[in-house]
Amino acid sequence: MRRLTIVLIAVVGIALLAGLLGCGGKAALGLAITTTSPLPNGEVGIAYSEALEVSGGSGTYATWSVTAGTLPDGLSLDSSTGVISGTPTTAGTSTITVQVIDSTGRTATQDLSITIVGAPTITTTSPLPNGEVGIAYLEVLEASGGSGTYTTWSVTAGTLPDGLSLAASFGIIHGTPTIATTSTITVQVTDSNGLTGTQDLSITIAAVPTITTTSPLPIGEIGIAYSEALQASGGSGTYTTWSITSGTLPDGLSLGSSTGVISGIPTTAGTTTITVQVTDSLGGTATKDLSVTIS
Repeated sequence: MRRLTIVLIAVVGIALLAGLLGCGGKAALGLAITTTSPLPNGEVGIAYSEALEVSGGSGTYATWSVTAGTLPDGLSLDSSTGVISGTPTTAGTSTITVQVIDSTGRTATQDLSITIVGAPTITTTSPLPNGEVGIAYLEVLEASGGSGTYTTWSVTAGTLPDGLSLAASFGIIHGTPTIATTSTITVQVTDSNGLTGTQDLSITIAAVPTITTTSPLPIGEIGIAYSEALQASGGSGTYTTWSITSGTLPDGLSLGSSTGVISGIPTTAGTTTITVQVTDSLGGTATKDLSVTIS
């Protein structure tokens, strides 16, 4: 009886195995596309090639196809190798469904997306912020698009103001300008695939400020309201601060730090010499000696 039971189990096992192997063994082999989404990015104008991967199934993988959606313009799927290749012509993201069929007719599908990026674009606009002679300058150029990293920045036309340079690896214009001027340049960025983008930019370097008020200042008189606005030219932006760096105004008078106006009612006769300083919005300064007489 025991021997008969063993024989029956063996027979049943063989029958089950034969059933599983019937019809090409489809129930046991689990055909599947193992490539996952998204596929690696491509770039307009750069040759693209990506081999789709598969596991399981029986025999060879007879046919690959796109059953839904459309590959980006310029790309195609090789039906016998499962390789997506070509040279993309249009930027954008495409979603497709790919199918593989093995030699027994078993099929597997997978949804995949692929993004094609355009050439890089420099997004920094012109003009660049002003600089000033003798004041350290730093401006980071910006870009978007392209593939991978931005490997090289360069000036392809024109010349940066004296004292400034462009860091090729970082896209940073930096240095200390030495001459007041306005320069127009063309900058170029290159991405890791060798595609480039360009942009025309202008940059103005202002001269240091100058106090144009001359000495002596108009005469004031004891007990009479006095007001004199100091004048300046050059520099960058606004004149943020006026100050007296040496000497003292006549008693009763003061200098408005934001307006550069000397005002008040003098109380003592005499002549005073002072040094005034103006500071612009970039930190550039100018000084001048001035005298004022109160009669």
